[in-house]
Amino acid sequence: MARSISERERMRLVQAVLVTGLVVGLAVHAWDGRTPRAANPAGPPPVAVRFSLAPQSGSLDRPIDGNPVVALTVIVSNDGTSPVTVLGVDVSGPGAALVDDPPGGPSLDLPQPVDPGHETTIRFGIVSRCAVAVRPPPTVTVSLRRGGSTSDVAADIPGFDSVWGLTLQPGACPSG
Repeated sequence: MARSISERERMRLVQAVLVTGLVVGLAVHAWDGRTPRAANPAGPPPVAVRFSLAPQSGSLDRPIDGNPVVALTVIVSNDGTSPVTVLGVDVSGPGAALVDDPPGGPSLDLPQPVDPGHETTIRFGIVSRCAVAVRPPPTVTVSLRRGGSTSDVAADIPGFDSVWGLTLQPGACPSG
């Protein structure tokens, strides 16, 4: 003869099913959230470089055609495991332009090899054209070669926004 299930046993069974469902659901969610590993990556890992301003960067240089110029000395650190070569620098943004040979120091000397765990220094300027009313900080892009491939990397340079802000201060542009 079949035994009937008491109300208490029925509640325990429902609780057990609910807890099991919750645990399985969390496990599936955690499994789906994992980043899959590629068996054969399509290419080399991203270039691991870091950019920082050298201590002597951070002031306005002599103007070019009445427009303020910031001369930047940027340290490029290779935090990766492969050598890289700095091939070029580009600047983009409203009112901004690259100055390869800024006043007051050496010009941009490229290419510059950087071995793993080492750094090199590159120097360039950025002119801030006063005729452009709104001049947000420009984007600095560095072209790098590693092995046989070349890539352009947006240079996130800590402190650059403050240096660029000097070109926007009253008196940086001639009154006209």
